[in-house]
Amino acid sequence: TDPEIGPGGDYALFAGRLSKGKGLSVLLEAWASDPNLPTLKIAGDGELACLAREAAAQDPRIEWLGWTETDDLLRLMGGAACLVTPSMWYEGWPLVAIEAMGQGTPVVATNHGAFPEMIVDGVSGALVPRGDAVALAEGVRTLLADPGALPDIRRATWELFHARFTREINYRQLRGIYADALATAHA
Repeated sequence: TDPEIGPGGDYALFAGRLSKGKGLSVLLEAWASDPNLPTLKIAGDGELACLAREAAAQDPRIEWLGWTETDDLLRLMGGAACLVTPSMWYEGWPLVAIEAMGQGTPVVATNHGAFPEMIVDGVSGALVPRGDAVALAEGVRTLLADPGALPDIRRATWELFHARFTREINYRQLRGIYADALATAHA
């Protein structure tokens, strides 16, 4: 079924593989450099889990959850103030961002790969330069600066998801691609 808008909350969430390309080091540097950032929950595991574990031991705002079951992860997404995806890689179609947006959770992401096609900067999240921990911290801070505006941001994010990313819309887009390919092949 299509997701429903979540309640939101007061923490930021990172969900994904804890590997070099996902930007975990940039994420942790952003939190280390800015004491005004909210609680950060890190859901995931991988070769850099030791960094998440160390950061959680040193900073009470950081909580490493480890590998998280899908249903629990979706609840975390719906309860987050924002999802943070500081990927260093050019993500083709990051499902974690779509899943969060489906629950109205805005996304702070790097301004490359598919993220600029998914996120409307200042409306459904924030886009920041790749590898820039200061800009990442600023993006989170700016997005969450006005708690009274968060319900409107969540609604706009959820509406964007329903306008562009639902199963039915993707099905129609895929059928259109195949129809174009068939028409070209027959021509």
